[in-house]
Amino acid sequence: MLRVELRSACGRASSDSQVSRLSTDSAPSEIYELEEGLCGVVRGAFVAHRQSLADAGLRVELEPIHRSGHGDSYRSHIEAVVRYLDDDVHDILYLPVAQNGHVVVLREIAEAWVQDTVAEIIARPSE
Repeated sequence: MLRVELRSACGRASSDSQVSRLSTDSAPSEIYELEEGLCGVVRGAFVAHRQSLADAGLRVELEPIHRSGHGDSYRSHIEAVVRYLDDDVHDILYLPVAQNGHVVVLREIAEAWVQDTVAEIIARPSE
């Protein structure tokens, strides 16, 4: 199993200082709108590859948006679990959206990353 994760707008692991540079002073409604939009992008990417997933013997469980905390401690992420038909896990797509009450991902970069990652997940041979 592989956990595919976008941890910064650059698509690589980030330090706290990098996250701070990416963060914006977003209102809760703006964060919520971004979460919902990116969740739609993830859902759409997997729907677009529905037949390829079926051909590879895979199915997707898109988790509800994970939200916790309030104000400066608010965190959220989007997670999709790609499973074999026997329920074993093939991959996990993990996309953080907010941390410490701030957005930590740029929508345009996240959208492209999701599209590329879904294609990689489908193309990756089973282990």
